[in-house]
Amino acid sequence: MRRFVIMLALAAVAGAAFAEEITLEEAIDFALARSPAAVAADSTYLNARADLYQGWGGIMPSAQLSYSASRYYDRDVLRFSGYEIPGYVPPAHYYYAQARLDQPLFAGGRLWWGVLSGRASARAGEADRTAQRHQLVVDVARAYFGVLKADGLREVADLSLEASRNNEELALVQYETGALSRAEYLAAVVQRGADEIAAIAAESAAVTARLAFFNTVGMEPEPGLVFAQVEGETPPPDLPPLERLLEEAMAGRPDVVKTREEKRVADLAVRSARAGWFPSVGASATYQWNDYNSPAADTWDDYDEWTLGLSASWYLFDSFQTKANVDRARAAAALRRSAYERLRDVVALDVTNVYYEYKRQAETVTVATETAAAAEEEFAIVQELYALGGASTLELTGAQARFVDAGNSLVEAKYDMLIADFDLHRALGDLPYR
Repeated sequence: MRRFVIMLALAAVAGAAFAEEITLEEAIDFALARSPAAVAADSTYLNARADLYQGWGGIMPSAQLSYSASRYYDRDVLRFSGYEIPGYVPPAHYYYAQARLDQPLFAGGRLWWGVLSGRASARAGEADRTAQRHQLVVDVARAYFGVLKADGLREVADLSLEASRNNEELALVQYETGALSRAEYLAAVVQRGADEIAAIAAESAAVTARLAFFNTVGMEPEPGLVFAQVEGETPPPDLPPLERLLEEAMAGRPDVVKTREEKRVADLAVRSARAGWFPSVGASATYQWNDYNSPAADTWDDYDEWTLGLSASWYLFDSFQTKANVDRARAAAALRRSAYERLRDVVALDVTNVYYEYKRQAETVTVATETAAAAEEEFAIVQELYALGGASTLELTGAQARFVDAGNSLVEAKYDMLIADFDLHRALGDLPYR
């Protein structure tokens, strides 16, 4: 196992000498800033936040200021000594200025429900944005760990191929000296060929994993890019009780918050629809000035006026439009409540699955680490015995196969554990990305 770790370290150092290195945090930041999925998430939030401004706009006054100046001509006649002589009257001017303020006072509760609905809609949009960003973070982490896993499996395959080539050379020498039968020598040749095929497949898988990473992050492919190793934390011996984690997820998980706020919006829509049965009351204030002379401070007060108004309207019969709106709102609210309850069941199942997957991966890492160490020691011992003629080719290939299997299992367990950790935080809604 020590040689496997050394080879990984040497590969990382060699790559750093000629190519730029990227860390998991940098990959996530890049994706959150430039990925199409992140842009779509931001657009979702901006669209939802507009509902909040619209809600506040419904209860706030509207102010309007206008000013106009006009000049016009009128054809007329001039009279001189009893004769009418065509001519032009000098052009006339007209000036007008107005300031108007309108304030809604009551609309059956629709104004306040609009504010509350806007708030809920904005919170739902923010939660939706967070949920999409969390999913993107997990996707990037999976792709990043997929590259590291593929690189690790390739290193194991290369290490096994190197050992097979050395064993084949040793087997050829022993065969030529009569220490090995031809069948045992051919077994070494077959093992080397199988390891070459495995190395080719591992190299192809590593290339594919890199392409998948660049596609997920939204980055142009860079063949020489080095991926920094990620050292996972030691899994805790005991996770918090599942019931506590379920409560945490139901309280703060973004998709739950989103659906809960959408349910609130639907409930408020029912109240807003009922407001159609109540009168609407508004107030207005208007200040205006007009004159045929240009505005002047000494004459302004002679031509201005104030107007204060109070208006009320009430549909005595609206052809059942309010009734129809209320029924539609009730139906939409019922669907939202059903979706919320359904989501709670889905979240509970999701948290339960990732909870036990995390525990399984934590136990697997422990066992895989111990197994890989034992397989490495066994392979080293058998190699020495084989070189001295104390072990058969069958024993050597068996030990090598166990060494490779154990190395692959350790690589997979390590990165599957890291993915399980991201999945658990995503399921609980506490990833440190908003």
